[in-house]
Amino acid sequence: MTKNFPYDKKFGFEVFIIELLPGCTHVSTPHQKGVVEHVISVSGDFEVFFYEKWHTIKQHEGIYFAADFPHGYRNLSKTPIFFHNIIHYERK
Repeated sequence: MTKNFPYDKKFGFEVFIIELLPGCTHVSTPHQKGVVEHVISVSGDFEVFFYEKWHTIKQHEGIYFAADFPHGYRNLSKTPIFFHNIIHYERK
């Protein structure tokens, strides 16, 4: 069983299951214009950076944001966390 689904041109998105270790911060450069990320916590609380500030995501919560700006993820807890990351690309 796969944990990730790479970009599929037919559907215009890709899906990842991401693990962030305790204390880990990952910052991404902006994607192309029109890209939206959907982030859903599978286990644990963590923070997502978008629109120039950090937002807390609780376990089993989700959020989406325009990802054509700087964005990132960080785990301030003492245990690993897992989340789904669905990246949706604007279809032309």
